[in-house]
Amino acid sequence: MSTGYFSHRSKLYLTDLFNGLVTANHILHNKDVVDGYGHISVRNPDAPDDAFFMAHAIAPALVSSQADIVQYSIATGEPLEKSDETKSNFIERYIHSEIYKKFPGVNCVVHSHAPEVLPFSINHVPLKAPVHTSAFLGKLSFCFASFSAWQLAPIALPFYKDGLLNVIRGRTGTDTPVWDIGSTYSSGDPHDMLVRSKKLGGALAQCFAKPATSVNFIRTKLTETITGTHNGPSTTPDFPVVLMRGHGFTVAGPGIEETVYMAIYTVQAAKIQTSALLLSNAYFAGKIEGNVDSDNGGKIKNGTIKNPKEPHYLSGREVKDATEAIWNTAQRPWQLWKREVECLPLYVNACSSEGEEGG
Repeated sequence: MSTGYFSHRSKLYLTDLFNGLVTANHILHNKDVVDGYGHISVRNPDAPDDAFFMAHAIAPALVSSQADIVQYSIATGEPLEKSDETKSNFIERYIHSEIYKKFPGVNCVVHSHAPEVLPFSINHVPLKAPVHTSAFLGKLSFCFASFSAWQLAPIALPFYKDGLLNVIRGRTGTDTPVWDIGSTYSSGDPHDMLVRSKKLGGALAQCFAKPATSVNFIRTKLTETITGTHNGPSTTPDFPVVLMRGHGFTVAGPGIEETVYMAIYTVQAAKIQTSALLLSNAYFAGKIEGNVDSDNGGKIKNGTIKNPKEPHYLSGREVKDATEAIWNTAQRPWQLWKREVECLPLYVNACSSEGEEGG
């Protein structure tokens, strides 16, 4: 049996889930995805339609025990139990509640302000899939998949299906969406960039789905006609990552390990794409092509400036195949990252893991 968390268990104990949530906080900090700010949550598998868990407003590196974890209502975004008055709640918990509300197939959400990603939220340069480890940013949405040997029981959730990597849904475009909160403010809202209400959280959650365009409507109807199926509202996002203008980014995934993976490799993708764009500009920009007029002081005749070339991003087929290949090995980096934070004295995880098997 896998030693993973939600969705990679035959049995899932809440003590294990809390252990994994604390570890995830530590990994995200150790990998510079979060600092004093940022947060991760996980859906409550015993009440998947009603509740999720997230630490109270504390730096992720300092989350250390079950006492730091609060259960929130998906419907309202408010704590379900009376909490310690000395512990405050994250203002932006509505990011999490509204994504869980819109997408029943999402079980984990990460919100980050990583500086490597932020430039892509403000300068109209789209974040794409530059390498295979970030294929989830490409033409195909992230595989919300399950493995039959790892089904949740006895608390199996209805949105998991048997089969290996059995859900790969295409989406139009290759750019990671950017949500602009400025278009969503009401007149009385503070313009502080924070997702501090259900309305703002709902607007962000909507950005994880394909826009309701006439092209998408026609494509859906054609697919239904050809396949003979009639699908209702999607339970999983079309885009696993959404950038937030001048703020950060949010990741929605099917489990803790997958979502942490995507958060880490979104930052890596931003670093790689930035380096590629800078290198391309340095190599190509300013080069002038033309004929040198040796009789007129060496001036260039009919010269044209050579523009930088676009980096060679992953193709649609490469996105699909790379996503499948990487997702078969997603537990490997998780075990490494877990061991790294276990060896560092900054990180304390006092949660028991009575359901853990295999070390």
